[in-house]
Formats: sequence, structure tokens, C-alpha cells
Amino acid sequence: MSQHIDMTYDSTIQLDQRSREAVERINRLIDQSGGMAFLLAVAHIFGWLDRDVGLATVATNDWDGFYRTLCRMEIIELEAVRRVAASQLLRFTFSDSNGQKGFWEGVVSSAEKAKRKSIR
Repeated sequence: MSQHIDMTYDSTIQLDQRSREAVERINRLIDQSGGMAFLLAVAHIFGWLDRDVGLATVATNDWDGFYRTLCRMEIIELEAVRRVAASQLLRFTFSDSNGQKGFWEGVVSSAEKAKRKSIR
């Protein structure tokens, strides 16, 4: 099992309004890079996390698909995704708030791993 999968496990979350808006921004970045169709094919949850769905489960295969989508992006786009996620993670430094901290840790981890891969 990869280090990435170890850090991004099945989790149940409930995103607040600011987190949903951040997911929308990340989805726009992915769409602008041409990766949205691939993302929706491999990581279904990211296609609807920007909506008010209440509790949602992000499965390990969603994280893997999200990471594989990010690997198709340019490094500058990856940094934009990482920054959006890191700003959300900072909000939850001292409080998990319905799984949101773990969710944003997974997004940051995915972006950072994809950046490292693209630098090689």
C-alpha cells in the first residue's frame, strides 16, 4: 500500500459552506486543466461534494482517483489546488469539525504527492 493511501482512508465528512466553496474552486481548476471527465470517472465523490449532501463517505478509491487526476495537471495548477486545500486545512487546525480536517489533509497530501511526482 502506498504512503498516499495510508494517509487518505475511508472517512465520513460533512462539509460546511466554506469547504464546499473550496471544493468548487478545486473542481474549476481541475476542469480548466481538462481533467474533470477523468475525475468524475474515477473519484465520484468530488463531483458532488460541493453540494449540500450532509454526511458523505470518501472512500480510499476516491482518494486514489483524485490523486491520479491531479497527476495529469501541470505543477502550477497543482500548487493552486494545494493552496486552496491548505487554506481550508488551516481553518481546522484545532478542530476536526465533522471530518473536515482529515478531508483537507487528504486533499493537501494528494496535491503534494502529485507535485513531487511531476518534478521527477
